[in-house]
Amino acid sequence: MIPVAISMVSLGLAQSRPGVGKGVLPPVLTSPASEQMHDAEFRSKRAASEAIEPTPVPRRETGLSLTDLSTFLVSGDHHLILPKGSVLFCPDPLVSKVSSSPVGQAQPWQEFLAENRSWVTTFEVTLPQIHGAEQLTDSQRRTLSQSGSIVIATLRGQPVTVLASKF
Repeated sequence: MIPVAISMVSLGLAQSRPGVGKGVLPPVLTSPASEQMHDAEFRSKRAASEAIEPTPVPRRETGLSLTDLSTFLVSGDHHLILPKGSVLFCPDPLVSKVSSSPVGQAQPWQEFLAENRSWVTTFEVTLPQIHGAEQLTDSQRRTLSQSGSIVIATLRGQPVTVLASKF
């Protein structure tokens, strides 16, 4: 067999193929930024079209801060941050432990629970109960009220908000 040198040019493969490589690009390439309007041009077109001027929306000052969306349990110089609606029951003698503002240093959930197990307990709730589609049964409510502890709603061991029942 005799080796034959075949050039790409003689086969016609050196020409551009559709959809692949630099051969697809147009000869004069401009950036997308060159097609954008400048501010003055934009304002003049908007004024000519009689469009409604945009008005800024006033900033909402309250309601979405961590403090507004939380309940705090206080124990000495530590506090626990809980989602609002997670305290299912609080007996009268322990009302002073529930606060709407933090006191002292924040403590992780598991540590706080372990240190204050004598007056804090958990109650595992279901997803329908969290969404408010299902109520706690009377026997569950009776059990919570007889516990003598602050009862925190949990899902898979973590505190959760329980919405008011829709029924």
